[in-house]
Amino acid sequence: MDVLIAERKGVEACRDGRTPFEEVLRHSTVLVIIVPRTADTVNMISLKELEWMRHDAVLVNVSRGDIIDEPALLEALKKGWIGGAAVDVFAEEPATEDNCWLVGNVAKGLNLITTPHTAWAGMATEVELLRMAKENVENWIRGEPRNVVL
Repeated sequence: MDVLIAERKGVEACRDGRTPFEEVLRHSTVLVIIVPRTADTVNMISLKELEWMRHDAVLVNVSRGDIIDEPALLEALKKGWIGGAAVDVFAEEPATEDNCWLVGNVAKGLNLITTPHTAWAGMATEVELLRMAKENVENWIRGEPRNVVL
């Protein structure tokens, strides 16, 4: 597989190793969104961007919910503009039928997987998290703190 790293949306000149944002959307079969929530990234993926994508593309969002315009994603899935989506984050959490376009009957039958902000919680991750927590406490007790964030 070719892995493309998109340049920021709206940037004219790409940094080394980056591909223009629109080009990544037009060519990717799997698009994984991993960006922070900032004024520049809210609704970064909306109707226009979803229309650019391949009809067989799968969109995965593990960053923040409002990076993707949820009503636009629902429309794109219903109209077959993209092949499917997986989201682990929502504009409002916890996501319910009352506050989210992507859960409940309105999204029933679509090629959409939703998880409640828990996709990170695999068994291997939990084992590693516990190991690191234990190690950090032991190091702190010995007067050798690690992973210190200032």
